[in-house]
Amino acid sequence: MGRLTSLKGWQGEVARFVVSMYAFTGLRLSELRRARFADLDLKTWTLTVRHPKGEGSYGEFRIVPIPDSIRPNLQRFLAERAKMLAEGGRLEAEPLIPRERGGIGYYSANGFESIAGRVRERSGIEFDYRTLRRTYGQILLNRGVNLQSVSLMLGHHSTLTTERYYCRQDANSARLEVLRALEGFNLGPKPYSPRIDEK
Repeated sequence: MGRLTSLKGWQGEVARFVVSMYAFTGLRLSELRRARFADLDLKTWTLTVRHPKGEGSYGEFRIVPIPDSIRPNLQRFLAERAKMLAEGGRLEAEPLIPRERGGIGYYSANGFESIAGRVRERSGIEFDYRTLRRTYGQILLNRGVNLQSVSLMLGHHSTLTTERYYCRQDANSARLEVLRALEGFNLGPKPYSPRIDEK
C-alpha cells in the first residue's frame, strides 16, 4: 500500500480501499463494486453481499467479515467519502463506492478496471482483482480454515469450485492437520503394559 499513497484525489482513495477490501474479504469484482452503503455494518464489522454471482438462480447473499487489519483503511475511506459527497452538495449516496463525476452513481466494471490500471502503474506489480481473491482463499486454507468455510466465504456453490480454481491444501498443511488430529490418540495398549505381561 506504500506506493499507493502517491495516488491523489478520490480515485486514489478508491484504489487504496478496493485493494485492501479485495485482498482481505475475498469479494468478487462486482460484489464490492455494486455494494450499497447500507450493506456495511460497522457495529459487527461486516459487509452483506446482496448481489452475488448467480443472483436469481444459485447465488445466495452472504455476510463477509471485515478483519481488524483493514478497519483503519475503511474508516479513512468513509471519512473521505463523506468529504467528497459534501463537496458535491450531497449528504449521502446509495453506492458504498460512489463515482465522483457524472452523477453520484455506481462505478462501471470499466471504471474499476481503470483504477486497477493506475494501481499496476504505480506499484509496478502485475495483478488483477481476481488474484487478490484467490490469495485470500489460499491464506485462509493455509491458516487452518476448513475448505467448506473457505468456500462459503468466497460464495461458491460447491467446494469443488474452490479447490479446482482458487486454493488447494498443500502437503505440509495436510500433514500438520493429521498430526493435530492424531495427537493423544490411543491406538491400543502401550508397550510393556501389565496387560501384555498378563497375557
